Amino acid sequence: MARGRADGRRVVDLSSTIDSATTDRSKRRAVFVSNLPIGATEEEIHARFETAGTVESMKLWRDHRGGQQLATVTYQFPLDAKRAISTLHHAEFRGRILGLAFAR
Repeated sequence: MARGRADGRRVVDLSSTIDSATTDRSKRRAVFVSNLPIGATEEEIHARFETAGTVESMKLWRDHRGGQQLATVTYQFPLDAKRAISTLHHAEFRGRILGLAFAR
């Protein structure tokens, strides 16, 4: 909400926008994973990501141009997704360094 000041400049209240963005981020349960090795099985990947929490679902696909497997891992709880990112981002898995971020 914008309101005027005595000197003519406008002041914009962003607190509600910031609060909603923080709330949305705190509810994210899905994690995007890059740089998985092509030879890794679904069972191996699932077991590795279960170390951070209960995996609700997982989708794998291949980037044929980059020679890597990608995944979206959905956790039961947002805290598990946050834990996965903090513990597994830049971790080594079968000779590759994993990249993790909240899925959009």
